[in-house]
Amino acid sequence: MYYRLTVFVFLLFLAAGEGAAQELNAETISRIMGVAATTTADGVVRVGWPRTDVKFHVDSLAFGPAMG
Repeated sequence: MYYRLTVFVFLLFLAAGEGAAQELNAETISRIMGVAATTTADGVVRVGWPRTDVKFHVDSLAFGPAMG
């Protein structure tokens, strides 16, 4: 996950160095990151991963991570 994030940040800095402002393309970001990306009304592209580090049990019933 950190490798993908590093590549993503590098690509953002590389694009910022071109000097021309461009809109972010959610489809391209989805392809690069390997997960679905969504664009908000104000142009922010969101990428998220489910958490795998939080696991808990209630009465021996396991609950997985929730997204939302």
